[in-house]
Amino acid sequence: MKEINIKELLAEYEGYSPAPIAALSNVTSKNAGHRHEYEIDEHGDGVAYLVVHPNNPKIKHKHVIKNYVVLEAQSSCYPKCESKYGDPGAGPHGHSIEKEVKYENFKGTATTSKLYKGRREHKQQVNNKNLPVGEQTSDGKILKNQLDLWYKKPFYGKYDSQLNLTKLQLKESNLKNVGETKFQMLDFAADAVNEFLRQYNIEREEHPQSKLNNIRVVKAYDAPINYDSYFAITYVSFFNAVLDQIKKTNKIKNIHDFSNLLYIWSSSKDIPITETGYYESRILNIYNTGLAFDFMEINSEEDKKTILNDVRFPVLNYVAKINGLRIDPNHPSRLILDIFSRPALDQYASGYFLGAKVEELPEKIVDEYFESVDFSKSSEDKIASFFVNVLSAYGRFISKYPGYISYQFDESTPQAYKRTFQATKVKRTEQTPEMFFNYVDAVPDGTAVYQTLSKESIRQYVKFRISEANTKVTKKQVSSIVDNMYVLNTISNKLHYETSKSYMELRHISSQAVNYLESFIKPAPLRGKSGIKSKKRDFIYFLGRGIQKTF
Repeated sequence: MKEINIKELLAEYEGYSPAPIAALSNVTSKNAGHRHEYEIDEHGDGVAYLVVHPNNPKIKHKHVIKNYVVLEAQSSCYPKCESKYGDPGAGPHGHSIEKEVKYENFKGTATTSKLYKGRREHKQQVNNKNLPVGEQTSDGKILKNQLDLWYKKPFYGKYDSQLNLTKLQLKESNLKNVGETKFQMLDFAADAVNEFLRQYNIEREEHPQSKLNNIRVVKAYDAPINYDSYFAITYVSFFNAVLDQIKKTNKIKNIHDFSNLLYIWSSSKDIPITETGYYESRILNIYNTGLAFDFMEINSEEDKKTILNDVRFPVLNYVAKINGLRIDPNHPSRLILDIFSRPALDQYASGYFLGAKVEELPEKIVDEYFESVDFSKSSEDKIASFFVNVLSAYGRFISKYPGYISYQFDESTPQAYKRTFQATKVKRTEQTPEMFFNYVDAVPDGTAVYQTLSKESIRQYVKFRISEANTKVTKKQVSSIVDNMYVLNTISNKLHYETSKSYMELRHISSQAVNYLESFIKPAPLRGKSGIKSKKRDFIYFLGRGIQKTF
């Protein structure tokens, strides 16, 4: 997911501002009347994201990027777009990728290849100049002390060892002020930071040429906006970008049209819509975990160099290490508490988990301070709550724009030279949550029924999640996922109706439909990583994960 500027989202919440939702960082040159957002890896390979024709979402295309070159592409319907859909598509064309950058060895407009090389050079500088990283003290201690949130651990603080997506439990009792400041962190992390500052600022001598004397906290825990508020704000951006231009047309007749337009818009812009998509996106960052703080503001690459070359930086690095704090090499004023660090566990976390073994503490920290995003409620409730949000947004739309104009040929009027049309205002269809469910016979004679999510509702949810996870899935796989989720969810509802199972058994099985989906589409950067306890996709594994995280 590309980063989204929450401040801009919040600004849009008051009224219908035309301001863009995303902080666009990578945009191609304009050609054939359009541009693309794009993303590339360190080799210059990637994709220029989907662009959709403003009048017809079926006219669309994207480009492959190879070695910093945008390969030629055309609308998927070209050259028959106009005959099929009434609007011309884009013929074969390409784009160039440039970006305005200011880096250490060059300024002004630079190609993306130079941008990448500059970023790589910075990374090498950090690794080399983060002294004494990689060196040893006189008693043989290794001082390497980094937690790289760019390249190596971009999901630190978001997933547990079973690849369950987590979020911080918003309990005031878990937070603690750092010293006498207004800044807060998780209680054991605040203890570590307080001791780090005491040892560094008081016990170690200052240096007259250092800018790192008497450091203080300038940024720490940042409370995230909750998902429901995020969804409401995102609706405003959706309205500005899509609905406003077609609010009086028949392109939005009912909730299905509304949902399809929301999917096309969000997937083309890489904007998360589901709760899981929101919490796994980069909208939420390391400061939302309560595990990180900054000791200096960084506004430029010069600020980074100042910190890395400071005479006291090796001392700061060492004192951070012995207190379980690691430095982000891409943002060297950011220190992150490492919940796998022995000093952090021995000296600080252990005081909050009396009697626990040190090796048990990382898992206990996750269980105590974080909660599962996907397994805190049943699959049915999880998916249904998503559609309740969609339905709420649709209701908000039709409350202001209850109808659309339909033009019909007037056969009663003589057509001497041209046809005449009669404009009719048609009321948009109102919907209730029941539309997302089916009713299934609980007993053979049909005298009792229970409610379960329809296959079409599950399919819609799966479509959003696959797009958000940026996972390549075939149509056959999608059908299989939907079928299996429907069966798992229906079994769960039937068991609930029968009530012959214990409460714990019912809770174990109720999350398995979403569990199945998330296990299939878990983020690509996490696949194949060491330390993952299981990668199996069989039902026993799914059940085990559900049992582990339900309570």
